[in-house]
Amino acid sequence: MSRASSFTRQLLLIRKIQQENAKGVFPTLEALMNDVTKNLFNRNLDEVGISEITFKRDLQQIRKFFSIPIFYDKKEKGYYIEDYSQNESIIETALESFEILSSLNNDGVMPDFIIPEKRKSTGTQYFSNLMACIKNEDIVSFAYFKYDTEITTHPVIYPYALKESQRRWYLIGKTTCTNEIRAYGLDRISNINRTGLKFKKTTTITEIIKKYEDCFAMFSSDANPEKIIISYDKRDGNYIKSFPVHHSQRIEKEEENRIFFSFYLKIEPDFMMELLSRAWSLEIIEPLSLRTELHKILMDAKFRNS
Repeated sequence: MSRASSFTRQLLLIRKIQQENAKGVFPTLEALMNDVTKNLFNRNLDEVGISEITFKRDLQQIRKFFSIPIFYDKKEKGYYIEDYSQNESIIETALESFEILSSLNNDGVMPDFIIPEKRKSTGTQYFSNLMACIKNEDIVSFAYFKYDTEITTHPVIYPYALKESQRRWYLIGKTTCTNEIRAYGLDRISNINRTGLKFKKTTTITEIIKKYEDCFAMFSSDANPEKIIISYDKRDGNYIKSFPVHHSQRIEKEEENRIFFSFYLKIEPDFMMELLSRAWSLEIIEPLSLRTELHKILMDAKFRNS
C-alpha cells in the first residue's frame, strides 16, 4: 500500500469527522469505513476498502503526524476531533489542496471547468531548506528584494520560525548585526545559503507568536493595541462574517442595513489598507484617530483623482 494512498485515506478520515462533528454527529467506525471506501473508489484509487486494523493505524498516524486529537466517545458511540487550533490553518490548507488535487482526472489533468486563480510562487519551495536550518540552528544568508526601496540586500539571519500571514509565508529570524526579530517574505527570498555556522536560540516560539498576536499582518511596531469598532453594509458585512480578517474580530450588533464589528489590534498600515479595500460601505465608529487618518487618506486619493 503506497504512502500516497495512506495520506489520502487519512485526509478523508479527517474531513469526514470534521463534517459530521460540525453537524453535532459522532460518526461510527462503520460509517467512516464506508465513507472512505466510497471516496477511494470514486477517486479511482487501487484500493479494496479499509479494514478496521488499517483504520486504527490511520488514527494513530493522524495523531502523530498531523497532531490532530481524534477520540472515541463511548456515550455517543462515535468519533470526534478535539480542538487543534495550533495546527488548524496548516491542516485546512492541506485539506483544501487535497480536495483540489482530487479533482484531477485519470490523465492527471485538471478538467477545463475547474478554473484556478493564477498566482505567482509564494516561496514555499524554500520550506524544506529553511525548516532544516531552523531545526539545526544553522545561520543562513540569502538575497532579499525590498519592495519599498527596490534594493536587494543580503542579510545573515538566525532563523527561528516560518509564519503564514495573508496567504504569504515569512521567515522569522534575528539579524546577526542587531539581534532584532524581523520577518522576511519568502516570495522575495532567493539564493539561500547555509553559512556553516551555528547559533543558540534565545527567544521562544511563544514569544514570537505574542509579538504578532495583536498585528493585522506582519508589520509590528511598538504601538499599543486598541479596540476598534467599525460597520459595513449588509453585503460587505456578510463577506467579513464569512471570512474574518483577524482572530480578534467580533460581531457587536446587527441592524437592518448595517453590521457592526469590533477588533483589538495595533492600528498599522496593513490594517488600514484592509479597511480601505471595502471603503465604499465602511464607517469607523471608534477610535476617532483612525477615522481621522482614513478620512485624510481618502481625501488625498480624491485630490489625486480629480
